[in-house]
Amino acid sequence: MTLLRHTCIKLATNALLDHRSSLRATGTSLIFNLAAANHNKRLLDPPEAESLPEADQFELVASVVEAIRAEQESPETLHGLLLSLGLLLHHAPVGGEVVELCRALEVESIISEKTALDAFKKEKALLQEIGQELVGKGLSLN
Repeated sequence: MTLLRHTCIKLATNALLDHRSSLRATGTSLIFNLAAANHNKRLLDPPEAESLPEADQFELVASVVEAIRAEQESPETLHGLLLSLGLLLHHAPVGGEVVELCRALEVESIISEKTALDAFKKEKALLQEIGQELVGKGLSLN
């Protein structure tokens, strides 16, 4: 299972770096599914062990944040990236590497910069929800 997980993560993170928007969208979709599965385990009562080790979550968050920073043209891809980031951060362990990475990368300002781009006007509400509420206020509470 570990080899498959690492292969999926490598495939997805490499796809996010591609110049073709269709491949970036495919990578985003795969990361969203990995993040959703992990998030769902995190929310069970009682919580189960997360499906992704913290090191893998760290790698995914770093890749997603870089992809958000780089995305200039596809609102659909940005939408998926923001949802993926939200799933990876929601109920993430307080003081964990993932939360600290977001603080160090200043994710709130990266997301806020996207609101100024005309291509992402329809994503303004999601940009504010993830950037200001989850990352801005949520991480400051941790």
